[in-house]
Amino acid sequence: MATERERRLANKLAEWRSRFQREVGERLKEERRRLGMSKVEFAKRVGVHRNTQTNYESGEREPDADYLEAAEKLGVSLSYILDGERVDGLPRFAAHLAYQIFLKSAPLCSIDAVAMEELFFLLGLDEANKLSGSNQVLDEELRDALIREAFQRGDVFSETAKAISNYALRICEEPSPRLRASLILQTIKYYDAARDKLHLSLRDNIRLVADDVVELERERKNEMRGHNHSG
Repeated sequence: MATERERRLANKLAEWRSRFQREVGERLKEERRRLGMSKVEFAKRVGVHRNTQTNYESGEREPDADYLEAAEKLGVSLSYILDGERVDGLPRFAAHLAYQIFLKSAPLCSIDAVAMEELFFLLGLDEANKLSGSNQVLDEELRDALIREAFQRGDVFSETAKAISNYALRICEEPSPRLRASLILQTIKYYDAARDKLHLSLRDNIRLVADDVVELERERKNEMRGHNHSG
């Protein structure tokens, strides 16, 4: 049975997803109008029914990767559609494309497609940060560790990456790739150490460990900020 904290988290995630879909829909409508196309014309050119386009623009449904790829070819700005002005829109789109590729090849090579999606997102976001001049980028050791975990234990990596993607927002609004990677690897380490004592599903076990890891990091950063202010 889910704990009260897990229920609150589930409700928050549902609210976030609903808000995200509405915002994507609003920006999609703006882009369609910017291109001077009616809803019927746009839907036809990207290969969907008009009702599907309506559902996307109203936030009832989230556009899939094939739709977004077709929309981009018409001139839609995916970075704006997915995240407004934030830098991780294109890395996330590239990650979705990687997922589609690995989903088809996974039965042939035993690779977890979701793990590849999360890995490509982190690496893509890291490359974008490098281009923007950020110093919060992955070093070679972190990058190699992420790749190793994603390929060797895709199920554990994908669940951990998804949990950290959600929980790390407690620490800051835009967690850097370095912070995300560090939290992912810490969570996997502590999960391995406590695995014999955890009796829920893999997803729930990972979330419990990730929750503790993020809280400890948040408290550590708050203490550091407190010391800096007092100094």
